[in-house]
Amino acid sequence: MASVHSFRTRIILFASLIAFSLIGPDTLRTQDHGALPDYVIEEFGTPPSVPSGPLSDALRSAIELAFVDSMKSSQ
Repeated sequence: MASVHSFRTRIILFASLIAFSLIGPDTLRTQDHGALPDYVIEEFGTPPSVPSGPLSDALRSAIELAFVDSMKSSQ
């Protein structure tokens, strides 16, 4: 019974990941409000730059190892 529950959980997780990937990053992105007010910068500092573009090869292989390969080896 535990293995059936574990399998269902994995299917739900996998389906959720697919659904979020189909939504697309533009839908999930927050609105651009322009420059932050001075009091926010003073309190929290300058925010880091947000990278854009494709994932690096090292990051892509780490994601594949963490999510794809681990699910294959756990079956």
